[in-house]
Amino acid sequence: MASFGVINSEENRSEFAVLKPGWYHVEITSGEVAQTKDKNGTMVVFNLRVSEGEGTGRVLFARFNIVNQSQEAARIGKQQLIALADAVGITDPCDTDPFVGKHVMANVAIRPATDKYNESNEIKGFKKYDGTSVSTPTVSVSAPASAPSAAGKPSWLKK
Repeated sequence: MASFGVINSEENRSEFAVLKPGWYHVEITSGEVAQTKDKNGTMVVFNLRVSEGEGTGRVLFARFNIVNQSQEAARIGKQQLIALADAVGITDPCDTDPFVGKHVMANVAIRPATDKYNESNEIKGFKKYDGTSVSTPTVSVSAPASAPSAAGKPSWLKK
């Protein structure tokens, strides 16, 4: 057995608090393609780290359903992924690797608590990081990104 000493649980316990709604400068630190919880779909998952301002260092998650039994869920997930790709300057996304290390502004909202889950943050949109923006938590939430034209869609999205 390896001893690590006594750690006072009361002194070291931290409460998880969600970030305030608003735009945050984030860096995409990793990405992967994974199965959905029900194993019937595919999603793209990115980890985003807040780069400046309030919440610096906090990790957020962006999940995009790209294959789902619900055609509407897949359509929305693909639109959201294209919005992220547009914000970081990727024209035909087909892999998570080109996203890693890119900076973007993420519109963070609060998902209310349910019977199963505590309140949490969710990302409602993305825009280009211009190199000078500072994270600005507010109570405003922007409208969802509009669908790109069929001609501008990558081959995997044209279904």
